[in-house]
Amino acid sequence: MTIQTTSTSATWTTARRVAFDALLALTMAASTFAFTTFSVLSQSLLETFSLNRWQLGALVTATATVGALTSPTLGKVSDRVGGRRSLQITLGLSAFVLAGIAVSPAYLLLVIAALAAGLAQATANPSTNKLIGDHVAAGARGTVTGIKQAGVQAGVFLGGSLLPLGALRLGWRPTLLIAAVVPLLGLAVSQIAIPADPDTPDGDTSSPGHANAARSPFLIRLAIYGFLIGAGWSALFTYLPDGAQNALGWRAATAGFVVSVAGVCGVVGRIAGALMSIQAMKGVEIGLGFEAARGLCTMLVAPDIPPNHGSVLVMYEGSRYVVDASILHSEPLRLDPDAPSVIMHPAWGVQCEKRDGQWYIRWRSMFSSDGLDCRFEAMSVTRDTFRERYEAARAWGLFNYELHFRLIRGEAIVGAARGERVEFDRGGACVRTPLDDAERRRFLIEDLGIHEAIVQRLPADTPTPPPPWSRTAQSKQR
Repeated sequence: MTIQTTSTSATWTTARRVAFDALLALTMAASTFAFTTFSVLSQSLLETFSLNRWQLGALVTATATVGALTSPTLGKVSDRVGGRRSLQITLGLSAFVLAGIAVSPAYLLLVIAALAAGLAQATANPSTNKLIGDHVAAGARGTVTGIKQAGVQAGVFLGGSLLPLGALRLGWRPTLLIAAVVPLLGLAVSQIAIPADPDTPDGDTSSPGHANAARSPFLIRLAIYGFLIGAGWSALFTYLPDGAQNALGWRAATAGFVVSVAGVCGVVGRIAGALMSIQAMKGVEIGLGFEAARGLCTMLVAPDIPPNHGSVLVMYEGSRYVVDASILHSEPLRLDPDAPSVIMHPAWGVQCEKRDGQWYIRWRSMFSSDGLDCRFEAMSVTRDTFRERYEAARAWGLFNYELHFRLIRGEAIVGAARGERVEFDRGGACVRTPLDDAERRRFLIEDLGIHEAIVQRLPADTPTPPPPWSRTAQSKQR
């Protein structure tokens, strides 16, 4: 059984796609504009409320702390309520924050606005990321993500350019009230430009969880990296205009221009970085010039069955390597004609050897704890042969009747096959647990993090029959 996500049926014109991308960028800009306000209008805030500089820093700290503490929970909420609703909540909160700062008569209300700004920041990334996942094709997501993240720096540029001028001509409070109208306009446009969120299945109150994600060493390192970058950036960005005016004697508009320059650099870096990452991948694929071939294989789940698996082989420095995501994990497997090839790992290790003129790869599948042989029938076949064997294999296959899911998590493998939860731990031990319908649903949503809307559409498992060409099936026909 193959799981595929379905795309929205909405019609995406060029104008609608541009509006969609612009709304994502606007949401990121509006949700972080409180930071820009505290920075660019720092001198006005210090004078209006007779603040010490540590109190100005406390506003930034309050915003960042609330955003950090509530992001995991509000990310789940975004999954539950839908991307468009979550984006609209973010824009509404952002407008409330800017208006709240503008009308605050006392420092305490500034603190409340700063706390609300933290909530807006916490919902901004989950809502925009969800919309990208729902409505943007996989090959374009990097570019769209770069555009929407550039909204933060675009907000910095506009804030640094326009807030000081507005404060000089209109006063800082009216200027912020005008700024608060912008996210409200975006909220109204989102109702038209963004497709409606899909309905949540009736009776489903759970949200897709990633129970083990917080324990991922990669995510922990990423969080530490983000913390250090954020700490340095916040300190510099918050006090840069204030220092420029008081230490260097610059005018407010000139100090704001410095912030604008930083924003321009950020916009260029966000978008160019995304585009360069895509072009870099294309350059690797084209520039390396690998000679690749389609391999025709048989997963030996039963004797005397025709080829039922396709693989890829690559030539590199005179040696042939198997590149197969179904079997391998982190490195290709070299086919050594003189000795068996081995990738050592307790959970997903494989070994390959040549017997009777054919290559056999022994790997740990979800179907067999002891291992399953994959035999190469041909090392290079044409596209037509490959397609012909694919169509023939659709009549019967391991994935046609029962759910199969395989996820490498850290140093272990977890998944499902033949109505069981299967886990290979980091030591290589295999644990199989039967899955009824309720437990399968909980396992897929809470443990594997599959969206509940997808799980809702999955049919129940049906026991896999013997292959129609197998001896067992033929004896039953007699």
